[in-house]
Amino acid sequence: MAVIHHSHNAIVAKLEPNIVLKYSRYAWWDYPHDAEHEPVIREAKDSLLIEERILLALGSHPRIIEFLGHYHPQGLKFIEADKGDLQAYINKSFSAITLEDQVRWILQASEAIAYIHSKGIIHSDLRPENFLLFSRPDGRMDLRLCDFGGSKYGDLYGGNLPDAGFFDPRHGLTPTPATDIFSLGSVFFTITYGHWPHWDNEEPPLYQVKVDDLFSRGEFPPVDHITGPIINSCWKGKYATANLLLEDCRNLCAGFQ
Repeated sequence: MAVIHHSHNAIVAKLEPNIVLKYSRYAWWDYPHDAEHEPVIREAKDSLLIEERILLALGSHPRIIEFLGHYHPQGLKFIEADKGDLQAYINKSFSAITLEDQVRWILQASEAIAYIHSKGIIHSDLRPENFLLFSRPDGRMDLRLCDFGGSKYGDLYGGNLPDAGFFDPRHGLTPTPATDIFSLGSVFFTITYGHWPHWDNEEPPLYQVKVDDLFSRGEFPPVDHITGPIINSCWKGKYATANLLLEDCRNLCAGFQ
């Protein structure tokens, strides 16, 4: 299988035309008594099991990646995102992204989060890489949310927190709906400007220290754009729920229809 993506615990590879398989980096089914690597194997196994449980709870929704079921011995099948992930597209083609694209994707990302929150699920790892792009017959692209292996659903918790730049250090280490809403502010900023908040081409460790310090003091980059009020409201905790955020995003998008 041709590998498309590597993550901390999983590999995504092309299984057949238009279908991908997400499977563990650690084939625990071949090494049932590997005590040396038991912690990382358990983490990888739990991540896939949690993701499957959450996907089944979510069911079908136009803003959530289309789940095709379990694949033996241990993997999850999905419809392939023919346009890749949002971060890769921004890195490669930001100059081709129109204002209409930006507003539509901001609305669609908020739709995804409002939906998962309505099901009692907190993603807890929102970033542009976890939004996938799918082409439409009219040539535009739609977003779908993916990667629920680190998410929280009732007593299930995969243990993730958002990356630096998408995480508010003032929120603490237990994910809540506010965790996702704050992250969306940074996702929207990246869609708007083509880079992460406070990013200045630093190496990741230096960026993490800098942005965590700035965010912990409530210092956010200026946003001189029509998306600015929504972005700042996400960062400053003005949305009590994702539905309130979604309402503002719908009002913004209405001006482009």
